[in-house]
Order: sequence, then C-alpha cells, then structure tokens
Amino acid sequence: MKGCVAAVAIAFLALAGCGADGSSGIQEPDQRANPEGALIGTVSMPNGQFAAVNPLFRFIDDLQLIPKAFAAGNGSGLPPGFLPVGAEHPVSLFRLYSEVDVDHGNTAGALLVGGDFTNSEGRYEIVDPDAREVALTCRHLVTAGGGPDLTRSFVWRHTTDIDVVSETVVRLILQRISFAPLVHLCDFFSESALSCITVEVERATPAATGTTVAEYNDSAFSRAAASGCVRKAIAAATGGEYEDGRGPIVCDRAICSS
Repeated sequence: MKGCVAAVAIAFLALAGCGADGSSGIQEPDQRANPEGALIGTVSMPNGQFAAVNPLFRFIDDLQLIPKAFAAGNGSGLPPGFLPVGAEHPVSLFRLYSEVDVDHGNTAGALLVGGDFTNSEGRYEIVDPDAREVALTCRHLVTAGGGPDLTRSFVWRHTTDIDVVSETVVRLILQRISFAPLVHLCDFFSESALSCITVEVERATPAATGTTVAEYNDSAFSRAAASGCVRKAIAAATGGEYEDGRGPIVCDRAICSS
C-alpha cells in the first residue's frame, strides 16, 4: 500500500516540478536493513536545499571558517557547501526502455517504477519487488528535484547517491551517446567503467560554482566535459576516442585511481 501511494504522489510531484515542503503527514522511510530494499542513497544539494545558496553561507565558506569535511557533506567530489537535504523530498526510480528515451540527453520518456521520500538526513530507500535486481540492469535512474533543479543518477549499485557528481555523470554519458562512433547506453554499464568515470568526475567537479542547483549542475558538467582525464575515462568505457569537437584526448596521468 505504501509503495502505491508513494509512487502516485511522486509521479504527480515530478510532473509538477515542485517539492513537498512543510508538514504533509508522510512517514519518513524506515532506514533499517531490509533484504528487499532495492536502492538506498543520500540526496545532497547546495546548502542542503533545492534553493539558492544562502549568501552568508557562501561568505563564511570563502573565509574557510567551516571545516571542509563538514561543508562538503557526506559525498566525495562535491563542491564546498553541499549537504544532505531534509525530509520529504521525493525521489523517483525510472526505467529507460530504448535509446529513444535518451535521445539528445532527454530522459523525460522514462517509465516510473517506484519511489520514496527522503528522511530528515536526506536518505531514501526504495523497496519495490520489481526493482529488487535494479543494480543488475543498465537502464534505471533515480531523480530528485524538478524543472531546472532536476538531478539524476544512473543506478549501477544498490547504494546510489544523488548530487552534482551523479548528474554530471548522467549528462556526460547521454552526451557521449550522441557522438560518433555509435555506442549504446548499456555499453557503459560495467561497474568498473562507471566507477572510473565517477572517480574522474569527482576530481573535476569540486571547483564548480553557482547560486542554484541548476547553476552548480551546469558548472560541474562544463568542467568535467572539458577534462581530458574525464574524456579518457569515457573513451575507455566504450573502446576508443570519440568525436566531441574538442580534439585529441590528453590526460597526463593514470585514470580511475581514487
């Protein structure tokens, strides 16, 4: 019953592009170990919210009055000021059925599979019998936020965080599909390939800047797309260099080492 109600509510919120603020009477997800829990993770955003970054927080961070370990939240590779979001933010699990679903980097045609709401620590847990083996497939992604704040993550392991790093990885992979030579979405989905791309994106994104979720996501993507080592990791995942208009891939170190 909870899964049905949550899925309907989240589908409505995703289409509307707005979050669930204030008291809604929704129970926080149970974070106890569950053998059927298909997916768990943490949603992290600038200043811990889907809103413009507080100028005072930015000023304090610029003065380095807050230790970076605290300011960066619980994810690696995140810009300073990223923290877990609060409670009752919808997280949706989608399945992409064909290459058409990701045409031109757009995942709007994906099918809603399930969802949940974050708890007070920004964590979610999606329990759905149909998604139990979700990490073993190549066509699932989770999303948080809506409209310009939409932030996504491909699902390639059972613990899947949603943040600027994961959104950057999604954008890079969808962009690569549009370049020659032809590759398919599932060409990327070995754990080693996605892990390598993620490590290199984490190296490229800490310097991303912005005052909104959208600005941070755009800044991180621009930096990662221009990184020779990120491009090298993407090429390694799909068997060779590709035509992205940036010329030869140059990276002066070994990739994929965290």
